[in-house]
Amino acid sequence: MFFNVGLCPVCWVYSAEIFPMKLRAVGASISVAVNRMMNATVSMTFLSLSDAITIGGAFYLYAGMAVVALFFVYFCLPETKGRSLEEMEEVFSKPDIAKNSKKGVELAGS
Repeated sequence: MFFNVGLCPVCWVYSAEIFPMKLRAVGASISVAVNRMMNATVSMTFLSLSDAITIGGAFYLYAGMAVVALFFVYFCLPETKGRSLEEMEEVFSKPDIAKNSKKGVELAGS
């Protein structure tokens, strides 16, 4: 439940903004397919995982993975707020995307 209101929308919203116009449909499709496969993987492995490390342990493991994903999204993916789709295409066509992350944008803007 918390994943669906937290990191899950990143797949839907971010993938609609980062792919170039000619590849947007394919990129968004692949992004959603990977999201659904990961959701299915969590669903199919939960019972055996909870038997192995208890229910609480399984939730802590999933929460830990969500925190790692949150840090990745926050620190490694470029900010898209206030940018046009053409600007985002230019950002992602550069070889070093990490320079355009939030930290890099803040440093460059200072």
